[in-house]
Amino acid sequence: MDKGGQTSAKCAVVYDGQCAVCQTFYGWASSKDSQGRLGFTPVQAEGLAGAAPQVDRARAMQALAFVRPDGTVVYGARAMFLTMGRLAGLWGLIGRVMAWPPLSLLAEPAYRLLARHRHRFAGLVSSR
Repeated sequence: MDKGGQTSAKCAVVYDGQCAVCQTFYGWASSKDSQGRLGFTPVQAEGLAGAAPQVDRARAMQALAFVRPDGTVVYGARAMFLTMGRLAGLWGLIGRVMAWPPLSLLAEPAYRLLARHRHRFAGLVSSR
């Protein structure tokens, strides 16, 4: 375990590689992953079946997927917060707090709404 009480094993994050919002989250999170705790794979990648066979592709096209070192998969808002929780510093702390099931369950409706309409936000995030 490391100082943050987390194992150092890498977790997989599967995102929609054709979605500007998802790509922006990937770029942001990977730039903050100074300790290399995350491995990112677009759901469209040919190697996904070998890298994360337990991920349901259809479900991962609708919501971010987080694969724990033990192979369990979490989707949606909790996956986003678990991803953030693997980051160092304040973002990691925010992610670990928000990944707590009651809080992530409260965030899920907003996550689903954003995920359903994420292509409408493409111009906002890709113009940055």
